[in-house]
Amino acid sequence: MRRVVLRSSHWLRAGRAFFRHSGSSPAGLSIARCRRRGARRPSRSDSVLCFDCDPRQKHFWTASAQLVGAMLVPWSYNKFVRGSDFADVNPGTWWDNITGEWVWDDNTFTTNQFAHPYHGSLYFNAFRTNATASGSRRSPPGQAAFLWECCGETNPPAPTT
Repeated sequence: MRRVVLRSSHWLRAGRAFFRHSGSSPAGLSIARCRRRGARRPSRSDSVLCFDCDPRQKHFWTASAQLVGAMLVPWSYNKFVRGSDFADVNPGTWWDNITGEWVWDDNTFTTNQFAHPYHGSLYFNAFRTNATASGSRRSPPGQAAFLWECCGETNPPAPTT
């Protein structure tokens, strides 16, 4: 019986397609190590020579548009389809929410435990999928939640969102 020994380089070659598009990096490799081997940063037309490098371009405005879309879709549904009173906002309600006191909301369990985290993940992933920096991925969910609390509904802002 022949024994097959797989070295780490075999596993890395086998996972090349995964690492090329996922943006994650295999343990133990870094961009510096790729460069020491003589690999260069690939262009769009090249095949990937350094699958640990992240050749994706940053698309801040695309991510921002996705974030705004993730906020406008539920607001539009609540305002125009359901006709909810809390979605009838104007600059006066914005100012009241910005200058007023924050209160605990009366949302149901499903809203607080499923809808709010789901929308937070949409905000986060809008920036993650568009290859923005790690630090800039963390702040948009908080900024979008604040914007929703102040300008997306007539209810007073709640710290639980």
